[in-house]
Formats: sequence, C-alpha cells, structure tokens
Amino acid sequence: PIDSFYSFCVYSNIHKQNQPIDNQTLLSYINMWKRFQSYWITQRNVVTVRYEDLLREPNAYFQQILVEIGYPVSQNDIERAIKKYPPKGTELKHLSFFTREQLILIKKELNELM
Repeated sequence: PIDSFYSFCVYSNIHKQNQPIDNQTLLSYINMWKRFQSYWITQRNVVTVRYEDLLREPNAYFQQILVEIGYPVSQNDIERAIKKYPPKGTELKHLSFFTREQLILIKKELNELM
C-alpha cells in the first residue's frame, strides 16, 4: 500500500507532492486500507490483484481477471493486449517518502492483509 498511500495523499491535496507523509495522515491511511481490504476479502466473486503481481506476471493475472469475469479470451489475445499496453512503472517508487519507522509500522499493521 506504500505507493497508494503516497498517491492518495497527493490526490487529496493533503500535502505538497515530493514531501514526506506525516504520521497522523499515515495512521488514518493504514486504518482506511485495513477496513477496505478486510471488507473485500470477505466478499464473494471478488478477485484481488496487486499491482506488483501485474508487473511481475501480467499474462497470468490478466488471464485470471478475464476468466473471473467470464470474458472468453485466448492466450494469443492476452499476449497481444499486453504487448500493446504493457504494465508501466515500478513497485515501491515512493518508498523514499516514508521514514524507516513508518515502514515498520505499515508492515506491523498490515502484514496479514498484504
């Protein structure tokens, strides 16, 4: 959730871009993320796909998503789509905006859900 915390903070205009997240904001994001994830993991017919997974194995996860929604697709279709629109970016690109203590807190609070 590190990148999503930072992105949400910037999106919400809580602080200026390229600035560290303060502890109070981080705690509220941790609690919000916990509630969000806890809700969705209890729902039926829901597939959770992490951005990191899409970066590492786009074919497998894209296929899983399409199978779950019942969309008929061939392996060739998936490969063609990923070649045309490959996942971009890197994971943990906002890591530097968190202190070591904040990262420890995130891991402690959210480890079971990650």
